[in-house]
Amino acid sequence: MDMVHIKTTSEGELNNNPIVLAAIHSPNAIIDKIRYFDPEEDKIIGVSRSQLDKFVVNDVDKETESVTAFEQIITQVNENRRILRRLRQID
Repeated sequence: MDMVHIKTTSEGELNNNPIVLAAIHSPNAIIDKIRYFDPEEDKIIGVSRSQLDKFVVNDVDKETESVTAFEQIITQVNENRRILRRLRQID
């Protein structure tokens, strides 16, 4: 098997599905896209692999002082970690 596409109904969940858990914990698994319900925002959030591989740091350009740029980058990294933590809480 080289690809798995797993989907549930809008009322269902895959948190404890053995196939999903096996795929997530597989050492060679690459997750291309995840859609999940965020109760804080009260909507479905979609995250693709390309969004997790890179991100835009707002308000930083070549004219920005290094201390300010560093602060903006750390803030953006922490924001992306929050997204990943919410995904991990499903386990």
